[in-house]
Amino acid sequence: MNWQQIKVTNDATGCNLLTWLRSIGAPIVSECGGHGACGKCEVKVLSGAFSTPSGIATGGAVILACQAKLLGDEGEIAILHPRETAYTLTSDGTASVNAQNIDLSIALDIGTTTLEASAIDAVTDKRCAKATLLNPQATFGADVISRISAADNGDLQNLTAIVRSAAKELIDKLLEELKYDHSPSKIIIVGNPAMTHIFCGISPSTLGKYPFTPVFTDARKESGEILGYNSTEIILPPLASAFIGSDITTGAVCLKLCASPHPALMVDLGTNGEIVLWTGKKLLTTTAAAGPALEGATISCGIGGVKGAIYKLDYNSNGEVIYKTIGDAKPVGVCGSGLVEIIAHLMKTKEIDETGLLLNGDDYKITDNISLTQKDIRDFQLAKAAIRAAIELILKEANLKVEELKHIYLAGGLGSSVSPESAVKVGLIPHQASQIATQKGNTALLGAEQIIINPELLDTVDNIAKRCINLNLNDIPAFTTELMKQMWLENKDSFC
Repeated sequence: MNWQQIKVTNDATGCNLLTWLRSIGAPIVSECGGHGACGKCEVKVLSGAFSTPSGIATGGAVILACQAKLLGDEGEIAILHPRETAYTLTSDGTASVNAQNIDLSIALDIGTTTLEASAIDAVTDKRCAKATLLNPQATFGADVISRISAADNGDLQNLTAIVRSAAKELIDKLLEELKYDHSPSKIIIVGNPAMTHIFCGISPSTLGKYPFTPVFTDARKESGEILGYNSTEIILPPLASAFIGSDITTGAVCLKLCASPHPALMVDLGTNGEIVLWTGKKLLTTTAAAGPALEGATISCGIGGVKGAIYKLDYNSNGEVIYKTIGDAKPVGVCGSGLVEIIAHLMKTKEIDETGLLLNGDDYKITDNISLTQKDIRDFQLAKAAIRAAIELILKEANLKVEELKHIYLAGGLGSSVSPESAVKVGLIPHQASQIATQKGNTALLGAEQIIINPELLDTVDNIAKRCINLNLNDIPAFTTELMKQMWLENKDSFC
């Protein structure tokens, strides 16, 4: 078991143990935001005494940090599920030899689960390298609502410091890889509304309560000094609303969504599950509260899209399943696309039925230490049902049928590796979409790269943001019925 031992000093006496561990930067995971539901903040007591709801815990006891307080002056614990700090870095090999003859700018996508950055040479307009890192804000919860709640409860400054530190770490890795010893000229940062507010040090409180109003929507400029780069310009492109951030507006520009007279659908598969429908005349948007399962979070063996994450499966010459990992590394967990692929495989082999029930036990063994549980599958069903219900209802709002769409673009980290066939198999997208669905990957990052290459695109992003007409699914009585229908692990046409 991978433990990390930590001395709990007397300044923790009487404090919530999870809060104290956060304050010292310990790599503790708390996907539920400290409500005692996820079990990921388990620690083993090595010495000392801790009060818990079930009594006093001493040496050898396993407790939840979010439910414990230190008694006495000191103790020692072992974090049983430490947060991974692994990052994935790939180089396109175009710049390191002549690093001093290039002018680097950075595109950065701050996702709820993962941060992804790329280095662009402004001279050649080419990507030189790309890197990803798990968002360490996950210690405050796996989803946006948990982060907003933490900010409301006095942790805004901490959340801002954490994400800025992670951003700098990621950018520095890129610069180090390319042997570039200057500050980047420009950094374009995109993300959902909560992530961009927190990055700017602005409370996201108004995003989490009616009437759901962002503090800002226009493009913002920040000084590079906030990341330690004195000569760098930081630009955050416009948001559309409290629900649709610059990750989506830049993604729509990347896909040239509104440049065609034909209807098209963009499905950003992630924690928020943003859906963008271009009718040929109007731009409709909605957000499905998919939760973090599609990013690998809340899944017992889940992990973000970093090195070692299982992202797809294949078969060898004997017909045996081979699990593919990012970077061809030793498997460390399953990311969102791997989750979709594995469940689609279990449906094909009839090891899981259409209700989502595992038919050969309570879990499915993937490797010696990685398994998919029945609860994991239920979490996936909730996430995919939210996405699919949103697709059906936004099409109904526009009075369009799937057959009238020219394209369905699968975007986001999940949209770069999940196959349209598997997405159709599990009912994530309609079966009529199998021939028009295409993987587009992280369109938010690609859009940020395009802004670096062509700064005038910021005006196009602004135009897109102002054209978005948001559909609030909670205002639609049919949403709950559609959501329950789409829980089935088979492709169900809408009841509409």
